[in-house]
Amino acid sequence: MKKASLLNGYWKSFLVVLGVAMLLRFLGLNTYPPQFDQTQALRILTATLGVFSIGIYMVLVQKLTRSRILSLTSGLILGLMPWHIEQSRIASAPLWGLTVLLGGLFLIVTLRNTWLRIAVVVGACLVFWRVYPSFWPLVQSFIWPGWSTFLLRLFRLISVEFLFFANDSFWWGGLRTIGVFTVGLLPFFLAGCLYTVIHFNKQTLKWGGLFVLIWIIAALTPHFPEGREFFLTTPFLALISGLGLHRVWRIWRAPSNMVTKLIIAGCVLFFLYDYIIFIHFYTNHYSPRIRNETLEHRPIF
Repeated sequence: MKKASLLNGYWKSFLVVLGVAMLLRFLGLNTYPPQFDQTQALRILTATLGVFSIGIYMVLVQKLTRSRILSLTSGLILGLMPWHIEQSRIASAPLWGLTVLLGGLFLIVTLRNTWLRIAVVVGACLVFWRVYPSFWPLVQSFIWPGWSTFLLRLFRLISVEFLFFANDSFWWGGLRTIGVFTVGLLPFFLAGCLYTVIHFNKQTLKWGGLFVLIWIIAALTPHFPEGREFFLTTPFLALISGLGLHRVWRIWRAPSNMVTKLIIAGCVLFFLYDYIIFIHFYTNHYSPRIRNETLEHRPIF
């Protein structure tokens, strides 16, 4: 009976996270950002896939980690992520590609037949190529930028500036002066990084390898700093932040002194305040900027 109650509680929370994600992606979809050369149907499709990617991501995290709390915290982080919201509200090929990869990975984890898994891998690769044709390794020849440039690009992509202050990977149409996350999430992200380092294991190495592969591909793009290949790492970044949020939640619930609880409460309040600022920026500054840039005939696809 208790187990059934916990399961029902998980799915209720699951639906709440998806509900928040839907509001942030569908509310004012015609207005924010302004619509010019993009059809409404494409925007609705992308917003739907954005919500679907969060749902399939939470199920995938739960299957791989056996942790419902981590599934919810990671899904919530991905749903609130400014970069994911921005890409969900336009016709975004990177988001379509990310959804295909998450769906394919879910099927690979779920299926037991080896031949079916192989078929899923082949099918996912073909669909990915179809929906994300601008993924640079598929359309451009490799040009080595040099070791110093390559290393600078790698550090740039995981820098505090890029992750929390200035994501310039999508100059014409992107948020640009907002990072992948809002600044208020920094304490939880750092807590997740610390937890990952302390509890490093074979599973961390496996998924870390996929992150590094995408990270390298993003650093090698001929259009750097523009190029949204790094967007495919957002599930990994959300997982690290979700780990941090999960640990902070456990510390809050455990017996602890008042100073610790006040610090955690302060971090949460700062995150909420910072997120309100992000919503204000998105509706009152980002959208007018997009209108002006689009009138100058610069594409935002």
